[in-house]
Amino acid sequence: NLKVGNTDQLVSIIQVMDLARGIMLAAEHPKSTDEIFFIANEQPAAWSEVINILQKLMNKKVKNISIPYSVAYLFGGVMEGIAYLQKKPTILNRQKIREVNSPYWVVSTQKIQEYLNYSTQLTLEDGLSKTLTWYLEQGWLKN
Repeated sequence: NLKVGNTDQLVSIIQVMDLARGIMLAAEHPKSTDEIFFIANEQPAAWSEVINILQKLMNKKVKNISIPYSVAYLFGGVMEGIAYLQKKPTILNRQKIREVNSPYWVVSTQKIQEYLNYSTQLTLEDGLSKTLTWYLEQGWLKN
């Protein structure tokens, strides 16, 4: 678990089955015409909570590595310089470092709840468990 800075980031997260159900509901509901909805679990999750659940599900311990924001930001600048010299884009730059250091990556699901009476069916742990199982079945992860 690589962490930049000292924030325990809150993230909006959703399992694909809940997402698909929300998309279908929005596509078929007359109230959703010309509307934009955010679809996510109602409660944001702390990144540390996600890591803890995954550790439990996989029966593995994750080593936490914390990098000071200033060091990561400097590294992002170095990567930008290398990309400039090579005339190739880089996926890691100072903007990405600012983004990953943001304390909140959350959306409000209030609108879809009010307009379409939508709520997720899976808990965070159930959603992560189903996702992990799928990743293992696809060979994307090894347990």
